[in-house]
Amino acid sequence: MGNGLDAARRRQYEERLRVVCSEALVGALDEELSASGYRGEADVLKKCAASLRPEAERQLLLGGETRAAAEGLWDALMLAQRRRSKTSAGLRESCIILLVYSALVDMHANAEDHVFRDLDRAMLLGAPPELSLDILEHQDAQMHPERLRIPAFPEAPPQLPAGTDGMVRVFRVRADEPVRRLSEGPFVFERCSTIQNWEATRTWNKLDVFRETHGRRWVPVELGTHGQDDWHESAMPLSEFVDTCLVPSLIRDTQDTGALSAHRPKSASDVGYIAQHDLFSQIPALLKDVSPPPPHCGCAPIQKVNAWLGTSGTVTPCHYDTYENFLVQIAGWKLVYLFPKNQRGMYPRKAKPNLSRVDVEAPDMVRFPLFGSCASPAAQLAILGPGEMLYIPAGWWHAVRSLTTSLSCNFWF
Repeated sequence: MGNGLDAARRRQYEERLRVVCSEALVGALDEELSASGYRGEADVLKKCAASLRPEAERQLLLGGETRAAAEGLWDALMLAQRRRSKTSAGLRESCIILLVYSALVDMHANAEDHVFRDLDRAMLLGAPPELSLDILEHQDAQMHPERLRIPAFPEAPPQLPAGTDGMVRVFRVRADEPVRRLSEGPFVFERCSTIQNWEATRTWNKLDVFRETHGRRWVPVELGTHGQDDWHESAMPLSEFVDTCLVPSLIRDTQDTGALSAHRPKSASDVGYIAQHDLFSQIPALLKDVSPPPPHCGCAPIQKVNAWLGTSGTVTPCHYDTYENFLVQIAGWKLVYLFPKNQRGMYPRKAKPNLSRVDVEAPDMVRFPLFGSCASPAAQLAILGPGEMLYIPAGWWHAVRSLTTSLSCNFWF
């Protein structure tokens, strides 16, 4: 593989794959695939497993046969996701095995970009990181695409939407004020020097880290308007996400002026979002660019760190989390609507009670009258700019809109 995978490393990878492809697992998956109408894919899966056995002559399958089977299952999983229908764990596990086997074929063919595509997609489906993470990291920084002129992120916030002028603003504190314990309500750290000194805050706005350093890594991207028929999830290289989503959004940011409506994407096809993705586990090198919230906040141990990278106009619908939450704005601007814990009038969904049925930016007062009489008067508003951090207590309802192209991360604890 170009500069990379020597024979010893490939053999190590084959050994890991052999352990995964146990006869018991492959036998169970064969039965499930055959019963589900994937007889051809089941046959390829068995051939892959057989070729990895110690007594085999180590003759790998032709890439085309394995590739077709892997892509067939991947497409089936993506179609089910778009239709919001359930898929079996066996279908997912079969696709993972076929993808990681395809990556092995790609390694022998020195097809580097295909290796990234296969292994990252396998990780997105739930493949254990220890199966391939060291291989991905080994090759990660050897891409040198043509440099692209990246427009600057907006330094000043755009105008806010109509109807927000009279809303209560979230309490703000200076970063140098000691906060010995977390409050019962949300607050914003203004221009926190700790965050402003992050490598992420100083460099991510140039987008090089996503386009060049880690540009070949595949990530899940939400495309379209959340809740609408055109919304769906896809997977693409980070470099493609930057070129087709973030850069056009930054251009719109620099061209648009005036009211917030001008900053909304011109069509749903302009909206792209890497939302609540564990990017830091997928690409551990990014962890050095951020650090946990200041210790004087009395935080419990961090449970998870999520990345939120997207165009202007991305929306996270109203919900609450069971974790304490610090939302950190790295670049661009976000608007956060907040409602107190146990607030009446939020109309939680029956299947997912932490999700509200109300569109807080355009509530249907006929269907949700208590939102207007109870919840809306209790709402608070937070505008987050670069280097600022919002504390959201566990149980507080919140909805988020990106006013501009935006890079954020959050810490759950």
